[in-house]
Amino acid sequence: MPLFWLALAFLSGVGLAAAFPLPAWGWGGLSLLSAAGLAWPPVRHRWRVSWLPLPLLALPLALGTGALRYTLHQSAHNPTQRLIAWHAQGQVTLTGWICAPPDRRERVTLLTVCAEQLEAPAGNIQKVQGRVLVTLWPFQTWDYGQRLELRGAPNPPEESEAFSYRAYLERRGIYTQMTYPLARPLPGSRGNLLIAGLEALRQRAYALANRFYPQPEAALVNGILLGLDEDFPLPLERAYQITGTAHIIAISGFNMTLLSGTLLAVLGRIFPLGMASFLSLIGMGLYALLVGGDPAVLRAALMSGLALLARLIGRSSAALNALAFSAALLCLFNPTLPWEVSFQLSVMATLGLILYAEPLQSVFTRTLTQRWRAPWAGRLAAAMGEYVLVTLAAQVTTLPVLLAHFRRFSLSLLIANPLILPAQPALMVLGGLSLLIGLLAPAVGQVLAGLAWPLAAYTNRIVLGLSQNALASLTLPPFEFGSVLLYYAVVLGFTLAWQQAAWRPALRGSLLIGALGLSTVLAWNGVLYRPDGNLHLVLFDLPDSQAVLIRAPGGQTLLLDGAPSANALDAQLGHYLPVLGRRLDAMLVTSPRAAPLEGLILSLQRYEVGRVFWATATATTRTHTRLARALDTAGIPQQPLATAQVLDLPPDLALTVLPAEQGQVPLLVHHGRLDLLIAGAVWPTETLAHLNVQGVTLDGLILRGEGIAIPADALPDLGVLMGQPGQPLPPGWLATGLHGTLELTSDGQNLRLGWR
Repeated sequence: MPLFWLALAFLSGVGLAAAFPLPAWGWGGLSLLSAAGLAWPPVRHRWRVSWLPLPLLALPLALGTGALRYTLHQSAHNPTQRLIAWHAQGQVTLTGWICAPPDRRERVTLLTVCAEQLEAPAGNIQKVQGRVLVTLWPFQTWDYGQRLELRGAPNPPEESEAFSYRAYLERRGIYTQMTYPLARPLPGSRGNLLIAGLEALRQRAYALANRFYPQPEAALVNGILLGLDEDFPLPLERAYQITGTAHIIAISGFNMTLLSGTLLAVLGRIFPLGMASFLSLIGMGLYALLVGGDPAVLRAALMSGLALLARLIGRSSAALNALAFSAALLCLFNPTLPWEVSFQLSVMATLGLILYAEPLQSVFTRTLTQRWRAPWAGRLAAAMGEYVLVTLAAQVTTLPVLLAHFRRFSLSLLIANPLILPAQPALMVLGGLSLLIGLLAPAVGQVLAGLAWPLAAYTNRIVLGLSQNALASLTLPPFEFGSVLLYYAVVLGFTLAWQQAAWRPALRGSLLIGALGLSTVLAWNGVLYRPDGNLHLVLFDLPDSQAVLIRAPGGQTLLLDGAPSANALDAQLGHYLPVLGRRLDAMLVTSPRAAPLEGLILSLQRYEVGRVFWATATATTRTHTRLARALDTAGIPQQPLATAQVLDLPPDLALTVLPAEQGQVPLLVHHGRLDLLIAGAVWPTETLAHLNVQGVTLDGLILRGEGIAIPADALPDLGVLMGQPGQPLPPGWLATGLHGTLELTSDGQNLRLGWR
């Protein structure tokens, strides 16, 4: 398998150059020395090993070539001579052209604009180069190749704690962003005529699909056939993610395999096999460009093309060779692809199918037919293999990528995929024909759409129904790069060991013991976190944090405010929430400050949140506004709370909203005979006076702020300061800055204190 080893060395060189940046001449020197050794027979014949089907020096040659390609790509995209000099310099007038198909969404249109010239200040026109990501309102229609003038402020792309959007854009050669500039079309156009024609065809097909199909079935047809998945309503999009079926709405190897077989079957009846295969290759290439040329699409097209070529020359397609070659070829054109999530998932899913699909099917079929020799056993084994075991094989290798990027594990995918996959080939064929024929004969296309619609509706309904299950998916703790490597090392070890027949009994025992051990750990984890009838309040020791986790006697969980770092807060929350129940029944916002809430925006992506209560104005700061928008996007219900309003958490917990003091809203926690005050970042003089008038005797007081001056005779006797104290604490007081994370527990009579 020389091709496999060369491709693997090339890809390794790309990764090595990213990890250890060296000058281009360094990697070029390695390639030249290796090539010279290969060209000199004494060296070429000496440097060989028995297990490698090619000269050993071919590996450093391929590795150096990959590293050199990545280094040259980074040098070519060096932003020093680009638009970054005008970042945060105010308004400029920029002229350019739309050099990628527009990304049209419900609320915005995103344009990739290649800059030509810039005017700043007025009358001072300069030639510039570089790509700009432009965010515009969706009211005006823009097309690929169109020239336009933009007036606005260039800025670097925004960053976030969870996802480096800046790095994502830089891998596409985009270092500048303009948000809602004034845009004016200019005469003339640029760009590739073939891409422009295919994009115009895609938009016509998109318009036909929206006319032929009702929503949300039109969104599904556009996603699986045209690669346009922006029209999904948020609940349905989340349902596909929760159930692990998002691959259905993405153009992938499944689509390409079906297209390849369909084209060859149709064209093979008209042309000889060679001509039919050649035309099928052209058709797949045009389709890959039509749907946007995503890395997963290009990889699938390359692999399908290699399979066709192998059939044409009478050789079986070596799947690993095809996968490695297609991945290396794509990285030759764009060496930043290994950092794209879609590319990682596509390659790893294909690797899982290559390595494990057939062995799993063989073992299952043999076991089933040996136990039940009835004819139905073989048919059941074939169906299970096609719709369940194939999914499981792909999940084995994609799981760490999914956990590392999305921290979500779908428990329902083994149920969802067998239910919806059988309908997909017919949906793709009928849906594709409805659009293709509809371009020429709309009436006939509408009839075919009527036949395809029930299949699309069935798919959406099944996915929505399965997503309603509370355990449809789990949100898990951070899965770092080291965990990914360890996972693949263990899987590789088991894979190699399984090939040794003598080791299989021991491996079966190890798998059984491991499964039983994992089940035991999860079961005890659920038992330890079951409702115990007590109130638990966890006060986190985090910088500038006001986060309090409230676990009610009935088991409900409520997070009060948050912390600046979502990663730090979620790491603490992981100690107090069960692994199989990473859900917050509610979040409560009481802080008028931005810092204690900044991490909540990211935490919303990591937890299932039932509802968010606002006890403060949602527009107090920009962070409050961003949090409210994130809640809208996630479809999480929001509810304002007024002063004196009470939140009841059965069976015996009530949270009362008290009048704000210096902008912070205090809460009175009542459980049984216990009354506890959770205040803000100031000594609550007015709140204590208010409670005294109401005849409330406090059993405990929690202050959430650094360095608060606490009176020496402060009541009650038990108090906690979240943060570092600014002066010695009165007797009976503790501080998280001194004692770490604290947990208050009460049975409604007594209040107990503990810490980690």
